[in-house]
Amino acid sequence: MFQCLVIVGVLTAIAGSVSFAESCEVSQSSSTEPEIFRRHLIGSCTAEERERLAVQADSLFQALKEGKRVDLRGVIIVGDLMLDQLPLQPISASTLPSAEAQQVAAERQVEEGRIIQQAVSVHNAVIQGNWATNLRQGLVVILGEFSVTGTRFEQSVDFSHTFFLQGLNFSNTEILYEGFFVRAHFEKSAIFNKVLFGTHSRFHKAQFKQDALFLESRFTGLAEFLEVIFEQGANFRKVQFQMGTGFSGAQFAGPAIFSESLFLREAFFRFASFEQEADFQGVTFQKISDFTDSSFAGHTNFKDVEFFVPPQFSGTTLEGTEEGVNKQKNVSETLSVLLVFLGFLCVLAWGVKKWRHSV
Repeated sequence: MFQCLVIVGVLTAIAGSVSFAESCEVSQSSSTEPEIFRRHLIGSCTAEERERLAVQADSLFQALKEGKRVDLRGVIIVGDLMLDQLPLQPISASTLPSAEAQQVAAERQVEEGRIIQQAVSVHNAVIQGNWATNLRQGLVVILGEFSVTGTRFEQSVDFSHTFFLQGLNFSNTEILYEGFFVRAHFEKSAIFNKVLFGTHSRFHKAQFKQDALFLESRFTGLAEFLEVIFEQGANFRKVQFQMGTGFSGAQFAGPAIFSESLFLREAFFRFASFEQEADFQGVTFQKISDFTDSSFAGHTNFKDVEFFVPPQFSGTTLEGTEEGVNKQKNVSETLSVLLVFLGFLCVLAWGVKKWRHSV
C-alpha cells in the first residue's frame, strides 16, 4: 500500500511539473540587467494570456531612447512605434564607423540623426501597430544587429532613410500592408528570405553593400526596386511577384539570381545594368517583361524562360556570354503555330467534304 502511495505521489509530481512547464510565463530583464529590455513568453500561452502580457510600444520606445538592447520573443506588441520621435544626435565618425556610410551621409548632407545604440531582436511576435521613421530627410541609424523573424506586422512598417550598420534579418516575416525601405542603407548582409510582403513594397534608391537575399519571398502588392544599388549578390530565386514589379535603373554589381521566379504581372527592368552573372533560368513572365536599354556584361542565362507576352529587348546590350536568350519559350508564338495548324485542319476537312460530294 505504501509503495502504491509513493508511486501515485511521484506521478502526481511529474504531472504537476509538466503542467507547470506548459503554463504561460513571462521572462523579463531584472534590475541587475539595466542595459537590456527583455520580454520572453515561455510555455503554452493562450490568445487571452498573450494579450494580457502584451508589450506596449511606449515601453519599447523608451528602451530604445535609453540605449538598451531589445530582446523580445513570442510577445504581442501594442501601439505605434514612431522612430522620428527619438532625440536628434550629431552624426560623426564615431556614430558611423564605416567610411562608406560617412560618405553617404555627407552626400545626403545629413548632420544629425536618430540613433539606436544597441541590437534589436524580435522573434515570433505579433506587431499590431505601425512602425515608421516618417522621414523624407535625415536618418535613423541602427548601430547593432537588427533581427525581426517569424513575426507578423498587422499594420505597415516603414524603415525609409535608415542605416543598418550591422546585419539585418527579416526572414519568415509577414507584412500585411506597406513595407517601405526607401533610401535605406544596408552595410552588411540583408536577409529577407520567405517574407510575405503586403499591399505595397518600396526599396526605391536603397543601397545593399553586401548580399541581398530574398529567396522564396512573395510580393502580393506592387514591388518597387527602382534605382536600387546591389553591390554584391542579389538573390531573388523562387520569388513570386503577384503585382507590377519595377527594377528599372537598378544596378547589379554582383550576381543577380532570379531563377525559377514567377512574375504574374508587368515586370520592368528598363535601364538596369547587370555587371556579372544574370540568371533568369526557368523564370515565368505572364505579362509584359521590359528589358529596354538594359545592359548585360557577364554571363546571361535565359534558358527555359517562359514568356506569355513577347519580351521587349529594344536597345539591350549583351557584352558577356549568353545562354538561351534567343531560345525562350514564347506562348504567343506557340498559339500562332497552333492556330495555323487548326486552320490547316479546317481546310483539309473542307477539302475532304467537297471531294466526297463530288464522287
